[in-house]
Amino acid sequence: MLKIAFYLINLLMLSLVVGTMFGIWLGYNPAKLSYATYVEQQQNVIRALNIKLPLFAAVGIVLTIISAILSRGNQNTLYFLIAAIFCLIIAGIVTRFFNQPINAKMMTWTIQSPPLNWMELRDNWWMWHIVRMIAGITGISCLFLGFLIKR
Repeated sequence: MLKIAFYLINLLMLSLVVGTMFGIWLGYNPAKLSYATYVEQQQNVIRALNIKLPLFAAVGIVLTIISAILSRGNQNTLYFLIAAIFCLIIAGIVTRFFNQPINAKMMTWTIQSPPLNWMELRDNWWMWHIVRMIAGITGISCLFLGFLIKR
């Protein structure tokens, strides 16, 4: 029973993270926003999520590693959990080395003076967001499959 409770917490934590990624993709496409609207929206989201969401993701990855250790007696589950760990780490690397540096630049922007390359940075951020979302969705899918698969 303790193992099942642990798996539930693992799934819940990562579902919140990946669900947020999906929600951003679904409702925040910045392509048609004016510079002022984009900056205001992004700075608000960055302030709200830039530290909390990576922290939740890191905890979720650690929980998935522990889940894999707990599941080492079931090879099928173990393989799915290792795949999940790999995908979730990819999403974390993309966040840390591609999205967050752009976030840091965006936090210095003012509505009165847009940088010349703001659209390029916006589009790069969006592309990397899609990459991490796909990695996250693939990872959580592997996690679900790993927990649902029978011996």
